[in-house]
Amino acid sequence: MAWWANRCEPESVIDEYCQFVASVRGVLPATVTAFIDRHTLHDAVVRRFDVTMDQKSARLSADGFDCELNGSVAYDLQYAGVAEVVVLNGDDEALGGPTGLGDLGYDEFEPIDGGLVEHRMLFSTGVEITIRFREFAFSADPHKV
Repeated sequence: MAWWANRCEPESVIDEYCQFVASVRGVLPATVTAFIDRHTLHDAVVRRFDVTMDQKSARLSADGFDCELNGSVAYDLQYAGVAEVVVLNGDDEALGGPTGLGDLGYDEFEPIDGGLVEHRMLFSTGVEITIRFREFAFSADPHKV
C-alpha cells in the first residue's frame, strides 16, 4: 500500500494491483470477490467501526460511492471469525482529506495462512486498519446516503 501513500506513483502499480487480484481471486470467499467486482471503498468515510472480540466479529459502516465515483452508497461490511484487528497510526505526513480517519483511499483483500483473509485499508491520514477474518458479508445501499 506504500504506492498510495506516494500519491499513486508510478501509475503502473494499478496494473500490478489488478494482477494481484487476479492471482488471489480463486481462493477468496465468493462474497469478497462479489464485493471487489461491483463496489469500491475509494474515498469512503467510515461512520462507525465496531469490534466484538468475544463474538469474533467486526462491522464497518461507511459512506462511499459507486465504482464510477458518481453516486453515493452506504456500505455495511460484516466480518465473522475475526482473529485479529490492528489499527496503526501513520507516522508520515497526512494526505489531503477530512479529519478523523480521513478518506479511505485504498483497500485490498488477501488470503493468508490458516484459512483467514486479511482486509487492509489505508486512509488519507496515514491510519491503517487490518482485519483478519474467516467470513465476510456486505450490503451496499445507494439510497441511504
